[in-house]
Amino acid sequence: MESEVHLRPAVPEATTEDEPAIKEVISKVKSQGLFDQFRKECIADVDTKPAYHNLLQRVESYVEHFLQGQKWSLSANKNQLRETLRRRLHNSGMMQNGVERIIEQVVNPKILLGIKPKIDEAVCDHLGIDLKARQEEQQRRRQEQQKLLLQQMQQQQQHVQSLQSQNVKNGEPVFPPSGSTPSAGPNPWVNPAMVNYPSSSIPGVGAPAPGVPGANPQTMGGNFPGIVNWIQ
Repeated sequence: MESEVHLRPAVPEATTEDEPAIKEVISKVKSQGLFDQFRKECIADVDTKPAYHNLLQRVESYVEHFLQGQKWSLSANKNQLRETLRRRLHNSGMMQNGVERIIEQVVNPKILLGIKPKIDEAVCDHLGIDLKARQEEQQRRRQEQQKLLLQQMQQQQQHVQSLQSQNVKNGEPVFPPSGSTPSAGPNPWVNPAMVNYPSSSIPGVGAPAPGVPGANPQTMGGNFPGIVNWIQ
């Protein structure tokens, strides 16, 4: 549990003291046109994602089904009809779920490579932080975390090896002996009730089969005595 705390530190939540700085950074980012740039890049990729086409097909099918159930007339209130359709689409949850999937496919791939670096640069510039020094510090922390994780894995491996060595000293095999084969169990094809069955009472087994010429107990072989000569 302690290692998990070091590897995954909790992210502190913003307090009321941080709100003025956050608003200033957001205002600065907007004034630089970064938000407009992000929006244009994301919108340009929307119609290339499967989630968009899936939502488009579902909405078109829903609208078509809705309109088929309406009675058309010259006096129909189009605004009311449009509002009813919009409300039903909203209540169905189709739009919300579809838009969330679109955001996942469009925005998430751009966060680490496109959005986050520019936001980090704007934040560091506003707070007077050296961006290069911050990146070097983050890289150093990642290396320390990887080193700590590697040490933990090595300690676990050494612990397992120690347990195996202790079992060997106590005479307990760690693995099954090489070359050993498990003992064969009972044959599932053999009927236990027929194992000790008297051979003389079974036609063709231990006695000539009635009506079968040339049946000889001495020449009956295999697991099915009497069958060989009968076939011949």
